[in-house]
Amino acid sequence: MERVLVVGREDEGSQTVLAALAVMEAEPLLASSLPAAHERLANGASSLVAVDLALCAPHHPEMTRFLAACKKLSPEIPVLALISEESLAAYESMQPFDDFACSPWSAQEMASRMRRLLRRFAPAGDPTVIRIENLVIDLARYEVAQDGKRMNLTFKEYELLKFLATNPGKVFTRETLLNRVWGYDYFGGTRTVDVHIRRLRSKIESGSTSFIDTVRNVGYRFRGPA
Repeated sequence: MERVLVVGREDEGSQTVLAALAVMEAEPLLASSLPAAHERLANGASSLVAVDLALCAPHHPEMTRFLAACKKLSPEIPVLALISEESLAAYESMQPFDDFACSPWSAQEMASRMRRLLRRFAPAGDPTVIRIENLVIDLARYEVAQDGKRMNLTFKEYELLKFLATNPGKVFTRETLLNRVWGYDYFGGTRTVDVHIRRLRSKIESGSTSFIDTVRNVGYRFRGPA
């Protein structure tokens, strides 16, 4: 489970962040002040920091030091800045955060931004994450995202994509895919595989992007990284 450090006062904005974390099934770590947040950050228990910049005036030394500490102590942890729309211009020159959200925001938007940051900062060698171009398959969360947007796949579409993607470059017959994804006790025909491949392609591929190759008279394979 992801743990997100939420830095801010107990107000409507922080409640929205907590609602977003509930959507993500992530654990919140709360800090109502920058010193408290710095202490939690030093403990190294969080995966992401969401900080309300309204805690201080723009470019206040205390906020500047905290953001700098985030990158010094935990450079692998992304920072999401929460900014009021009226104050956006004042923060345009600040660089230490990785993304920002302007209020008012929704829990769904906040959850989407945080998921995107977590995927972006996922360790390159993480065996539970498969990345190819703009496609990210998170095996631990059973999620597929493209350009940071979560894809709405059925269970069998996900299982089919996962099986192919974890075996890049290998060609599988329809019979093999039917047995490995649907199970040996499935009595449907191989046409089922073709239908699911077609639906999967319609969701993750475009005219310029292709991930699944058809090998004529044999079956299918997932294109490995170039």
